[in-house]
Amino acid sequence: MDQREQAAAQDEASPRAKPTRGPKAGTDSAKRGGRAMAEQYGRDFFVRIGSKGGRTMRDRHGPEFYAEIGKRGGQTTRDTRGHEFYASIGRLGGQRGRGVPKRQASDRLYEAQHAANNTQPGAGDSVNQ
Repeated sequence: MDQREQAAAQDEASPRAKPTRGPKAGTDSAKRGGRAMAEQYGRDFFVRIGSKGGRTMRDRHGPEFYAEIGKRGGQTTRDTRGHEFYASIGRLGGQRGRGVPKRQASDRLYEAQHAANNTQPGAGDSVNQ
């Protein structure tokens, strides 16, 4: 058997997909596992590994990478949410600058959004039901 035949036979014998590890993301099992990990390792561990990953990405891709993904994210938000979204968060920031507590400012924004949609605040919201 020559090398090509051996490689073909080996490819056929190997599994096509990697076996999955752990439960599917978002399921109750995954949430329980995440809580167990957080309890075992603590918040500082995850802060450290997140920082390490961020440094690696910065070293690998440079600051232009972050500018590009930020630009793409802003364009996607603009396309999906529209101009009024930016106007409303601008108003929220403006209210905060005038000494309005954060909670009151966000309540005003929430009510203004519902007024624009001609709906009652809380009507149909899964949070308030």
